Amino acid sequence: MDSILAIHPALTDALASDALWVLVRVGDQHLALPSGSILEMVRAPAAHHVPHAPPCVRGIASMRGQVGIVVDMRTRLGLQSVHAEQQAVVDLLRAREQDHHDWVDDLEASVRERRDFTRTLDPHGCAFGKWYDAYKAPTLELEWYLRQFAEPHAEVHATGATVAEHMRHGRHAAAVDTVAQMRATSLPRLVSLFEGARNLMLTSSREIAVISKVRDRSVGLVVDEVEGIDKLKPDTLAALPLDFGSTDGAIVGTARTQREDTVVVVLDLEVLSQDYSAAA
Repeated sequence: MDSILAIHPALTDALASDALWVLVRVGDQHLALPSGSILEMVRAPAAHHVPHAPPCVRGIASMRGQVGIVVDMRTRLGLQSVHAEQQAVVDLLRAREQDHHDWVDDLEASVRERRDFTRTLDPHGCAFGKWYDAYKAPTLELEWYLRQFAEPHAEVHATGATVAEHMRHGRHAAAVDTVAQMRATSLPRLVSLFEGARNLMLTSSREIAVISKVRDRSVGLVVDEVEGIDKLKPDTLAALPLDFGSTDGAIVGTARTQREDTVVVVLDLEVLSQDYSAAA
């Protein structure tokens, strides 16, 4: 621990003992908080704005009967906020819905103009299909909802192959009817799912506030997920890697958990609570 400076004695003792740590996730980052300072974990409370507060301070809220500061740990660590992340997915879904309107319009035009349709027929090959196959939903509710896209999305793309087959054999009227049927069935289902997914994305956040109390200061740290409780291996504490890019005094360094041997960033709640004592 010689390379780590300015650690409060209580934290040093915790690192050197068998003390338990609360493990949380913020974005893709795993953090460790000393459990001795944690009072409870609740759904992130609504906070009242504090004028001139740092960007990471959402505001003040009543926590266990005491007014405390609510801190957005994503913003504190320089990560994209949950709202910004949600909005990015909403915008993407809106763009991917428009892609399919354009796809169907072009398919219909190709039949009308008796020309080849050159857009992808593979539901996994369009921009939405590639995103859909790779995306990991943040909640089980959203994951279940997104599964419903598979059938109507595949049906819309399969229409292209059916239309091509009709046109190849001179069945122009059948091709027209096939597009019309898809516009009346599969496409509306797909559009409805896009709309529902956007609405669900904006309401699917399950942020957790980890309520800590240090020297009579209550601070609610808003995180994405509480992953568990574990001990840290004392001999694994190390300075932050040079590419971490943080000068945050509340970040002590990194360590490894005992059970899973996961690398976590260790936070000093004493320093963090002092940072917001004036705002409280």
